[in-house]
Amino acid sequence: QVQIYPGTPFPAAISTGHEAGVKLELFGGRLSVTGDYFRKDNSNLPLVDPAHPGFYIAGPGQKSEGFEINQSGKITPTLFLQSGFAYTTSRNATPLVSAPRYQANAWLLKSFTLGDRQQLDVGFGGNYQDNIYLVKTDFTTGITTYPKFPNKYVRFDAAVGYTYGPYKLNLTVNNLFDRFNIYTPQVANSLYQGVGREFRLVFTAALPKKR
Repeated sequence: QVQIYPGTPFPAAISTGHEAGVKLELFGGRLSVTGDYFRKDNSNLPLVDPAHPGFYIAGPGQKSEGFEINQSGKITPTLFLQSGFAYTTSRNATPLVSAPRYQANAWLLKSFTLGDRQQLDVGFGGNYQDNIYLVKTDFTTGITTYPKFPNKYVRFDAAVGYTYGPYKLNLTVNNLFDRFNIYTPQVANSLYQGVGREFRLVFTAALPKKR
């Protein structure tokens, strides 16, 4: 919970955004491509209070803009490829905090027919991020700087799903190799601790159709 020294509530963060995009269906619908341009503004970014350690002050908001391209298509009737790329940058002199400038992802999905009304889906994907800035306040000088995270980040994910008629059981594993614990000497000589391996099991059932 974010707290400020006088004990009053932290000012509410207000965000606004605008987005415009296009979508193309190619090769008889086998390939779908989308692209969009976006602008986002938010206010009251929490910054460490240099006069009172453990508390925060409301820093300037962030203004960002960028574009995103995504594609989804069939390589074969049972082999699918999904990928995307996003570029985000600041619209003022302050770098964006904890927001990668470059981000890309790709998933390869394969379906297998096991029998009457049964199907097995297997997928493997990756996520790449680069050019990330953090925020650091010097308690001695009270100066806030925005050091660049010195390491690129690559995460691999996997998924498997089993479908029987209207029922589907899907298991996803994010950060398959648990590689998001990176030593970062440029930021307070600390270990940058990210989200570790995550498992998610989801069961879905389709509602019966009206006759």
